[in-house]
Amino acid sequence: MKFLSKRVCDYTSFHSDLDSIKHGRSSGGVSLFIHNSLATHVQFYQSHSSRILSVDLFFKGNVKLRIFVVYIPPTNDLVLRYEVIDQLISLISQTSSQNFHHAICGDFNMNLEKYYPIFLHQPQKCEYLHSRIIKAANSALPSVTVGNTYVPKKPKDLESLCQSYRFLSKVAKTIRSLHKTPTLYSIHHETKWSSYYIRLNNILSFYKQTFVTPIIFPPFLRDARIDDFANLLQILENMTLLLRSLLLLKEKEFQAFSIQAKIDARNDNFTNDISTFIESALSQTRQQIVLDRVFIDHPTHPTLLTSPDAIDQE
Repeated sequence: MKFLSKRVCDYTSFHSDLDSIKHGRSSGGVSLFIHNSLATHVQFYQSHSSRILSVDLFFKGNVKLRIFVVYIPPTNDLVLRYEVIDQLISLISQTSSQNFHHAICGDFNMNLEKYYPIFLHQPQKCEYLHSRIIKAANSALPSVTVGNTYVPKKPKDLESLCQSYRFLSKVAKTIRSLHKTPTLYSIHHETKWSSYYIRLNNILSFYKQTFVTPIIFPPFLRDARIDDFANLLQILENMTLLLRSLLLLKEKEFQAFSIQAKIDARNDNFTNDISTFIESALSQTRQQIVLDRVFIDHPTHPTLLTSPDAIDQE
């Protein structure tokens, strides 16, 4: 999963820690991939074990969502299976007490043949069961909609770099199909190449410090048919690899800058706006507690005050 995370530029990945103590019984870990448009809402994540990971997302309106990713071992190791289940139940109980919405996903190693034999392989009954679950959830769960109303603004240069990388990947995919099956070439590809040719040269010019080796594209796609597009494909794949490396570097720099900016803003609030600092640190709005009675524990004259004026004076 960690290898895959390096190849998916639009997602931020979170991974559980491997349990080095339980060598033979440790799993390969669990992971959660969150799209970058939502990853900015992640405030905390924790590896509870190699089999349980939780990620906390905070949204506007004091809406908090905790996502659990879990791997429950199969029934051939019941001790370990029940251990993981008990730990998950405990974490869910703790989550509820902290006023988090929560979602659970993962591999539960659940035998549908055993638990739901009448529904398995019967689509109509499965649809009925699904509708009943949705209806029950809508009636029982809070009506607060957990959503993302904030779209993070990337710097223009980073957004442009991401678009250029996607464009290169698209062109490389087209040329790869032509290299695999040269007979697919048609005048339609030649027409598209005329626009590709201009944008590819613009990318070469804009990122010339990245592409240090001189690169020359054929002005006509038919010129690349001499070797069944092999050389052109190699050029595009090398460019894509280099641009992806640059994109990952710039995204890490932007992420570090964004985190530092948040830290600086919170430090500034601590000095100049303590109210905002407290609300940000606790991720909740301030609330008041109204005392409507006060008991004075006096050794000889204990008194219960209920008058607002008397309580204020006390």
